[in-house]
Amino acid sequence: MNKPSDTYIIKAILTNYGYCIKKTTCSLQVIQELKTYFNVKPKSGFDDSDNQNDTAFDVYFEDDIYLVIPKFFANSTLKLDFVDGKIKYKKIFFQITKISYKK
Repeated sequence: MNKPSDTYIIKAILTNYGYCIKKTTCSLQVIQELKTYFNVKPKSGFDDSDNQNDTAFDVYFEDDIYLVIPKFFANSTLKLDFVDGKIKYKKIFFQITKISYKK
């Protein structure tokens, strides 16, 4: 695959748990950008301001080795502007290197 210069490619494993990214394969800047992106704050469709819940939550899981994001991001592109080192990226492409499903 030819990589455009503005695309950061993350190669990881697709499992039952999600898309497992090994933290040692990415820089700390990329990991932090992913954590920020996958931290969401729900919005209510109602105008009742008394029940506004400002609680944000993570839609990723992490341990010492892996950052696990939802599996539907595998083989897809995330538009996200960030700078890693001196290189400016506009997209992150999540590429599957191995599929490891267990029954």
